[in-house]
Amino acid sequence: MTKVFTSFHNEDLVWVLNFGKEPEPEVKKSRFGGGASSSKDKKEHKPPEPPKLAAKVKGTPSDNPDYNNQPKALKVTQTDDLLVQIMAQSNREGRQNMVELEDLQVGELMYNLRMRYKAKPMLYYTYVGEILVVANPLQDMGLINQETMEKYKGRPFADPELPPHIYATGDEVYRKMCSPEPGRPINQSIVISGESGAGKSESTKHVLQYIAFVAEKGTQELDVNSKILATSEVLEAFGNAKTTRNDNSSRFGKFVEIQFNQQNVIVGARINQYLLEKSRIVLQELDERNYHIFYMMFENFSPAELAALHLTTYDQYRYLVGRDRCNVNTCFVDHHGEPMHDDKRYATFVENMDTLGLGPEFRQQLYRILAAILILGQIKFSATEEGQTCNIDTPQEVGWVAELLGVSQQGLSDALLFFHITETTIKNLTEQQAYDNADALAKQMYGRLFELLVEEHINTVISAPGGAGAKWIGVLDIFGFESFEKKQPDHSVLTNNKFEQLCINLTNEQLQHFFYENQIPKQQELYRSQGLHVDDIEYADNSACVQLIKGPIDKSDKKAAKAKNISPFSTA
Repeated sequence: MTKVFTSFHNEDLVWVLNFGKEPEPEVKKSRFGGGASSSKDKKEHKPPEPPKLAAKVKGTPSDNPDYNNQPKALKVTQTDDLLVQIMAQSNREGRQNMVELEDLQVGELMYNLRMRYKAKPMLYYTYVGEILVVANPLQDMGLINQETMEKYKGRPFADPELPPHIYATGDEVYRKMCSPEPGRPINQSIVISGESGAGKSESTKHVLQYIAFVAEKGTQELDVNSKILATSEVLEAFGNAKTTRNDNSSRFGKFVEIQFNQQNVIVGARINQYLLEKSRIVLQELDERNYHIFYMMFENFSPAELAALHLTTYDQYRYLVGRDRCNVNTCFVDHHGEPMHDDKRYATFVENMDTLGLGPEFRQQLYRILAAILILGQIKFSATEEGQTCNIDTPQEVGWVAELLGVSQQGLSDALLFFHITETTIKNLTEQQAYDNADALAKQMYGRLFELLVEEHINTVISAPGGAGAKWIGVLDIFGFESFEKKQPDHSVLTNNKFEQLCINLTNEQLQHFFYENQIPKQQELYRSQGLHVDDIEYADNSACVQLIKGPIDKSDKKAAKAKNISPFSTA
């Protein structure tokens, strides 16, 4: 569960926070707390019956006089002592905007979200001021349709007569763009974040659909809108994969800029992609798989179509079956053992590619590159007697890759066996270095393919005439901070995070830092200007964390730190 905020030049921001479903439906114990009330509240807040508590706990009032000075706290009998905050009576009915809660403690917030999630019907949208929290329902709850869109069109944000909804967020940013307040920027942005499985991609689709629905209509808007919406399914095929947390996890970030003319009609869009997880191309862990597009090919292509690409069956390719072939029997099923429906995904992919004008000939070029990537992983090397050089044992595979890519077989062989230091100086690679070199080439090819698909082809099709509109609404879909951990038999925890995860987490730390430095002071200044007395908000400054990582790799940051006499490795 992650708060993420970001900044862009000349724009307003609206945030959408996504939460995944808890793995355990019944939470027996919850660790939450906060400051206790003053002693004058002692008689007003009696502990309610256990079912009405924010969490069921076992414990007795503490004998410690320091704890007894906090009348709303109980000491819990566990290995670790916990302070459990008794819920304010007024909060037990829940709130659709959590700023209305009497006590803004972690437990109160989480219980409010859980109570709404368990409601009948499920209430999985909740406001926190201008932020929308979305608890992934993992199913269609009948709230995403044109009839619901009509209800939110033109209504004030957080209208008490309407339940929270992502359509309200979309309507708010559209109205602010159309009629900006004096002194406020025209361009708007929505930031959608959360950990894997939280439903970020679906929320992005929903807000884009609403913006397309509510925007003023022009003569060509249907064609433009359909192309913009078609990009989501195409990018999912190449950028989404099954992970241990999610069967359709986005392994890249994107910023979708919806472009408008002066009449508030959508005239185009532009997509910026970043942080694609390229390591997934060559290796996947248990219960994961490579990007969807590879499996869609094997699920839908005939043997003759596969043979034309020099492919056989999926289980023959080490890039598709995971470490030590651990996923060979689970590539086409989800975590519940149900089919992944790659046939339906492929049909949708082809339909949307046609909508974008990227027809069969273009798709065939993509398939040739994808096949070449898979065959790269099948090339075998063997060390020579001295062990400092190696040979290629499977020249046929090298020939197939060269044919699919339209390059010289000899040139490809040289690129796999030798490291070119300069134009005239080369170094022989060892056997292991040659395997690593082939893997690196496969990752680079896929990354470049994804980049060209987005930048050169999709953006060319959907961009506004001249490349930009008069104003825009941006939707940032970014994965939140994650740390993949595995418990060991000795109860220790082993982290399993790749370099891409470090980049993702650094990005989120920087976004969080922006929130600390920009949003909190802005809100406090607003309260003061309105004559409201509020306590200063204390928060952990994570600038040292950001600087710790950026310092060694960013020369400009090094120079800035030196000028300020601050060490880039400082943790103070």
